[in-house]
Amino acid sequence: MRTVIFSVIGLGIAAALISKALDLYRNDAMGLRTAVAKRSPGNFEKQDLTGREFAKAFLPYANFRGTKLYETMFRNANLQFADFSDADFEMAGLDDPNFSHAIFHGAKLRHARWLDTATYRHASFRNTDLSWVSFHGMYGRHQRSKPSHMMDPGAGGADMTGAVFDGATCTHTIFSRCVLTGASFKGSDCQEATFANADLRNADFTGADLRGANFKGADTTGAIFTNAKRD
Repeated sequence: MRTVIFSVIGLGIAAALISKALDLYRNDAMGLRTAVAKRSPGNFEKQDLTGREFAKAFLPYANFRGTKLYETMFRNANLQFADFSDADFEMAGLDDPNFSHAIFHGAKLRHARWLDTATYRHASFRNTDLSWVSFHGMYGRHQRSKPSHMMDPGAGGADMTGAVFDGATCTHTIFSRCVLTGASFKGSDCQEATFANADLRNADFTGADLRGANFKGADTTGAIFTNAKRD
């Protein structure tokens, strides 16, 4: 009888350990799941993914180069280190995906939805046309403003810590209330861009065209403006 009891207890402990290990893997504890994905990334290059659903997808390092993403949904997806070069995000729904370290060179983002909800930490937008794109909105989770009346939700911006915009076209782009700590805008065209109330600490605007840009309320502590064109 005692042997049976110990066997049952042992099986219970083993089951609990296996369950815990699976939870750790699913939650990417210690980056193990990401490491596995890096060895065999998803490949969607130049595919038409119109209307596809990637909600809660785990696709770090995935290849989305040149894909058509019309009305594609990326709600709560993990897309760290993914490559979206030359992808078309027209009407794509983002809704809180993680694009940390992702590549957006040449991507078309102007008509994507909920850009303000995504995380773009250390993402690269080099030489990309971001004119008239807004990373600020009522669903933005960072640096939200205090609601001024009942119908005002207190809009916020996206987390773009360390993102790279070197050589990008950011004319009329809205970065209001975005977290852009350590971001790089070297040689970018930011004419008429809005950085109101953004966190621009240690950002680098070397050689950028900032004529007409709005920095009202922005924190530019430690920011670099060497050879930048300003009004």
